[in-house]
Amino acid sequence: MKTKAILSVFSAFLLMLFFGSIYSWSLFVPFLKSEFGYSAFQTQLVFGTVIAVFSVTMIFVNDMIRKHGLRTVIILAGILYATGYLLAFYSQTNYLMVWLGIGLFGGISTGIGYLVSVSVPALWFPDKKGLITGIVSAGFGGGAILHSYIAETMIKHEFKLIEIISYPALVYAVLIIVLAFILKAPENYHSVKPEKLKILPLLKNLNFIRLFIGILTGTFAGLMVIGNLKPIGMQFLTDEFVLATGIGIFSIANLAGRLSWGWIADHVSAHILMPLTLIITGISVVLISFITLTPLLYYSLAVLVGFGFGAHLVLYARETAHRFGIDGLARVYPYVFLGYGLSGILGPVTGGLLSESTGNFHAAALVSMSLCFLVALAMIVERMIGFYHNKKK
Repeated sequence: MKTKAILSVFSAFLLMLFFGSIYSWSLFVPFLKSEFGYSAFQTQLVFGTVIAVFSVTMIFVNDMIRKHGLRTVIILAGILYATGYLLAFYSQTNYLMVWLGIGLFGGISTGIGYLVSVSVPALWFPDKKGLITGIVSAGFGGGAILHSYIAETMIKHEFKLIEIISYPALVYAVLIIVLAFILKAPENYHSVKPEKLKILPLLKNLNFIRLFIGILTGTFAGLMVIGNLKPIGMQFLTDEFVLATGIGIFSIANLAGRLSWGWIADHVSAHILMPLTLIITGISVVLISFITLTPLLYYSLAVLVGFGFGAHLVLYARETAHRFGIDGLARVYPYVFLGYGLSGILGPVTGGLLSESTGNFHAAALVSMSLCFLVALAMIVERMIGFYHNKKK
């Protein structure tokens, strides 16, 4: 039992590591513009589509697992992932095929892998859901570290851009299928039939509304930077090594943030952490977009953005399990996560459009910071009102 639980956590971490490679997307943005002739909007639409599609896909994954089995669903994710990147490889730079392959097929497979990885390990360790969620989701944050290193090595060896994008993903797809035979759910997972989720009452639930708006706002700001991290750095820096290293450092900070915030969330109230992480995210986005960057500042702010962003993908999963029960993580969290999916389109695309129209990222950063601060303030006020009413009773 213990061996199965540990192997399942490790397998889920690896799944997240492979699917999290999409966070290195900004590394390819300048090359997609110069070699493929894509606009900033087009490059960010691919990235945003992955986030949006995988968020929507998560809604259906729990039912798919119960109907077809955990192993079959993970294998399907691997096949779809391979299919998507094969489409991109044979696209001959055709934008529609790249968008369909990476954005749509990649997004669907990522949605399957993400929900499996977040929900199944938590079932093995229900008393440590914050820590386990942090460990597993750290893989998603760390995916860009691995992928950036591989991509930089391939760039040095003069591989073609489409090969750099596709070859590692095809290897990941094979490994995803292998992991389908290792990751296991607890014995009672398939025997317990969950209560059917009622959507309308959920949409009126204050806990759900708070979680949805919080993850939407925090990840909107974070994804605006993630999708454009290299172009932001290129406003002030020209050294390719520094720019690529910044993406790697961001990924390490993102990974460390997920681990750290997962542990913190088991000890500190979410009523404190949710507004705090929004404020950190808002400040970091403005700083990296406005300050004249030196290599040291670029690295330092990449750490701040990554560490703050890592909180949102752990804190809201942990709080969903706390508010709706451990089984609610698989049933309710996909709907909370739709906020992240919406921000996946709005954040990167807003950054791309505003940067093209203004020549910098100042306007996008100010919008992001304003939203973070407003929602953080609303959370604080709502908590104070609730505390006041409870005290009167």
